[in-house]
Amino acid sequence: MPASKSAFPPALRNKVPPMILMFLDQRFFFTLFGMVFCIFTLYGPLVGRPDHNGYRYLLAPLVCPLLPALYFIFWPFDPFRGSAARLAGMVDYDKSDQGAKRLSEVLASREARQFIWRTTTVISGALFAVMVILAVIVRSSLNWLFPSAWLGQGLIGCCIGCFIALGTEYVRWGLTTWANQSPVS
Repeated sequence: MPASKSAFPPALRNKVPPMILMFLDQRFFFTLFGMVFCIFTLYGPLVGRPDHNGYRYLLAPLVCPLLPALYFIFWPFDPFRGSAARLAGMVDYDKSDQGAKRLSEVLASREARQFIWRTTTVISGALFAVMVILAVIVRSSLNWLFPSAWLGQGLIGCCIGCFIALGTEYVRWGLTTWANQSPVS
C-alpha cells in the first residue's frame, strides 16, 4: 500500500521493518483471516465424517484466546528481533534510535497488556457467539463426547487463528499508539 493511503506518518515508516507495517496496512484482512480460521477449525472437518462437538464449540472460544494473550503478556512483541528485522537490516535498531526504542517500550507497556486483555475478551466473545449460532444450526448432529476426534486439530487451529487475530490487533495498537505519541507526525 502506498504511504499516501495510510494514516501512518511517512517519517515513522522508516523506523519500522516493512513486514511489521503490513499488519497495520492490512489489519482487516489478517484479523478476519485469523477469526475465520478459528471458526473453521472449531467447526470440525468439512470433508468426511462430521464431528460437531458441543464442548469444543462452547468451551474452546473461551479458552483458546487465552494462550496467545498469555504469550504476548509474558513475551511482548519486539519488532527489532526476529526475521522481519533481519530481512530489513534492522536488528537491534531500537538500541541506536530513540523513536524505535519508544516503540519497543510501548509494545511492552502496561497499557499494551491492558489492550491485549480487552482484545482477547472481544475475540473470545465474538468466537463464542458464532459458535453458539453454529451449535444451534447443527443441534441435531451435536454430540457431547469427550474427547472428540477433532479436539486436537480444533484447539490447535483455534489457538493459531487467535494468535494471528490478536497479534495483528496488538501490533496495530502499538504502531498507532507510538505514532500518536511521537513528536514526528
